[in-house]
Amino acid sequence: MLRLALLFLGFLTLVGLIWHIGPSRILAAAAGFGPLALLLILLPSLLMYALEALGWRITLGRHAASVTFWRLFAIRTAGELVNMTTPTAYAGGEPLKAYLLKPHGVPIVDGLSSVVTAKTTMTI
Repeated sequence: MLRLALLFLGFLTLVGLIWHIGPSRILAAAAGFGPLALLLILLPSLLMYALEALGWRITLGRHAASVTFWRLFAIRTAGELVNMTTPTAYAGGEPLKAYLLKPHGVPIVDGLSSVVTAKTTMTI
């Protein structure tokens, strides 16, 4: 319940900031950045996601060959999106990653093992 209340409070704060600053001013500032600045802003996150996808690929062992890097990157991103946008935290996104590996021939048990191993090593 507290988590949901904090999520709602964060959402209200974001809406209040957008209203106070003005959507048109925010869009004008973003447009002033240009594509190169946007790339420079996003590059560290993209690099981190790519390195974490590579690390996760290593934990897949013999199943790594059945999943392309870009598919693994997309699955990892989908799982992180669920982790960040729902109140389930890691209880939603991590099992989703293992489930999304299943169509690529990775059994659920092996997928879950790789997710837990990758998350643990990334945390350390």
